[in-house]
Amino acid sequence: MRLLDQQWCDDESILLLKDENTIRKLVNMFQGIRSVASSLGTGIIYRTLLMPQGVLCIYRRSRGLIRERIGRGWSSSSETSYMELLRSLGTEILKLFGTWFDKAERTEKEFLPPVMSLIVVEFVGCSLGSIDSELFLLLASIVKTCTLEWKIETLDNYHEHCLNFFVLIRAIVTHCLDALVVANFQFFMDLVTWAVRHTGRNIAESGLTVLLEMLKQFQISEFRNKFYKKYLLSILELIFGVLTDSLHKPGFKLHVMVLHHLFCLAGEGGLLTRAEPLWHVSNCPYRSSNEIFVRKYVTELITPFCVKVNSTANDDVNALFSSTHTADSFMRSVRNFLRQSDEFSEYDRDLFPELEEHDAAEREETRRLIRGIYNRTMKD
Repeated sequence: MRLLDQQWCDDESILLLKDENTIRKLVNMFQGIRSVASSLGTGIIYRTLLMPQGVLCIYRRSRGLIRERIGRGWSSSSETSYMELLRSLGTEILKLFGTWFDKAERTEKEFLPPVMSLIVVEFVGCSLGSIDSELFLLLASIVKTCTLEWKIETLDNYHEHCLNFFVLIRAIVTHCLDALVVANFQFFMDLVTWAVRHTGRNIAESGLTVLLEMLKQFQISEFRNKFYKKYLLSILELIFGVLTDSLHKPGFKLHVMVLHHLFCLAGEGGLLTRAEPLWHVSNCPYRSSNEIFVRKYVTELITPFCVKVNSTANDDVNALFSSTHTADSFMRSVRNFLRQSDEFSEYDRDLFPELEEHDAAEREETRRLIRGIYNRTMKD
């Protein structure tokens, strides 16, 4: 049977997909190809997909049959079994494509456009219940293979591309986070870290915005404990490292928002107080709580900065944790922490313009009240 021949794109080919034995053979074939490719590389996939139209037609035909039966409201057990076979076929084809993009040494120009067209048609033309969840992983593999591997070398040279790419990243984080965690999450974290450290305002703020959105989404994700254990300390180190670098000026308000979110998580009553330990229990079994662990970590983290400005790290950490009740009070604590350095006092108005405007308004209100009291006293 010429499985990948152009006959799969003919109208008569849909009859072959109405036979359950044929579908089972196709599922087994694609599983075998993917298994071999995972071990030996993508050469076998490349030879199989030299003319990918046949495979794409199989996928489109199977999805069309699924949508047709959903529209009719299938009910019988035999119909359900047939539907499961069709879904398995589509899933195996998507996994095969994902393996190709994940392991390919080069991305074939003739292969990417039809696969992307397939993804777009699925998302636009189908209800959520009829979309194969494997599509999210395939899209993640495409993004990784076609974009993430050239991030540091080229994004600096294409400013508009970089900013719009982060719009895509934020959409993926917002709507597909759990699928992203299963796929290539470390690549996304590397990209966000690079952006946060960038000295360009737009790029740095784009990275911080994505990071903040990511933290919010993980609060409601089933993977949050795993994420916090692996990344929370490194995010704290990243933000404090950039925040205390006087040569790095963009994004201070967003830095503070990220820190505020993390300190609220770790503080009294926060989500981390009910989470798994952030440390490895086998190495350090005697920690009493995540809050104490984070306090100690942050204290050690900012001690070099505090020594330089003759302050006490413990006092600064206590001030930060005790001011998490509002965003403004936390920002004031961060400002007071940075103000200890002469380098930052010079840029105080630039770093926290909202606080400076608020303080100026309060001072003016105080002067107005004092003048009013003084005038009434003089009249009496």
